[in-house]
Amino acid sequence: MVTRQPFIQILRIAKVYDDSSQNGEAETAKPDPNVHGPKTQDDVMAEERATKLKQEKEKEVQRLEEEAKSTTSSLRRQVQLERRRRAQLFINMLKKTKPGASEQTSENQADDSEPRAPS
Repeated sequence: MVTRQPFIQILRIAKVYDDSSQNGEAETAKPDPNVHGPKTQDDVMAEERATKLKQEKEKEVQRLEEEAKSTTSSLRRQVQLERRRRAQLFINMLKKTKPGASEQTSENQADDSEPRAPS
């Protein structure tokens, strides 16, 4: 069964990202040059830090999305293998309960395990 844990984790990080970007925008809001005058070096550095932080958060979200995709596909493969294994067990059980099938099954297994000589 596919779990939703990676998706929940992505949603939590996305929420944190949204919250931090809203806070970051409020803290690093661009001053109006007409009101506050030209940008100072501190303003420029704050904007650069905010931009870097935003890029790091976006990379983290992308990494987690990729991780969730790979986890999901891995879980799907595991489920598929488990279904195949159960189906094979069921088929083997049916072969064993069928009269005369045990003789055929043992002959088939012996034929598969021994290499045949050319005729």
